[in-house]
Amino acid sequence: MLALMLAVISLLTAPEYFEYTPDLVTVTETGVGEVTISFNSKVTNYKLQHIEDPDECNTVYQLEAWSSAWDRMFKRPGAQAVTVPADNSRPLLIYFMQFDNAGSGNTSMCLYGKADPDNSGWVALPGLSLGYWLIINIVLFIILGALWLGARKKEHFRRWVEYLLLIPIAYGLGHLCVLGFRTVSYSEWRDFQLILAVGVLLYCAMLLALNFFTPEKIF
Repeated sequence: MLALMLAVISLLTAPEYFEYTPDLVTVTETGVGEVTISFNSKVTNYKLQHIEDPDECNTVYQLEAWSSAWDRMFKRPGAQAVTVPADNSRPLLIYFMQFDNAGSGNTSMCLYGKADPDNSGWVALPGLSLGYWLIINIVLFIILGALWLGARKKEHFRRWVEYLLLIPIAYGLGHLCVLGFRTVSYSEWRDFQLILAVGVLLYCAMLLALNFFTPEKIF
């Protein structure tokens, strides 16, 4: 039950990234060289991070804005504004990142500053590590499955293999609950934490069920 509740919460809190529109964010300059970014009330979360400019000519920031079903359900107040500090040594560039679920592709647009016309902007790439973890999990399941099949006459060893075999099963189910059949993510750390949390709960439930329904024989 807890695992199911956590899986539902993970779906409700999944970020829904916005595509840029003129009324979504507005940029204003202050008298001291700072830039203030104001958000539409429907934006409930944002991420502003400083990134290195490959040409070392500009001070570059990336802005992401999103909401979630959870925020709308509980009417969470929207983000108000964020101020970008001035950097007198370099011109300031702010890019608005756009992701797949906004229907615009993994692209960015220059929100503030004068970008190089030859530079098409930044491309947002999803993280692949969760897919690699899933592959490792499948390999582990196959290895443990082979050990389980080869240990039919060794009751005690087989039981320990069963305990270990539940780990990749629980992780795979946790991945399915959080990401479905997707293996890429734009919020890897969040999704990985949720997968582990759901997986641990499922592992404990399956471990109890295993010990209850198929107790180890003692000779």
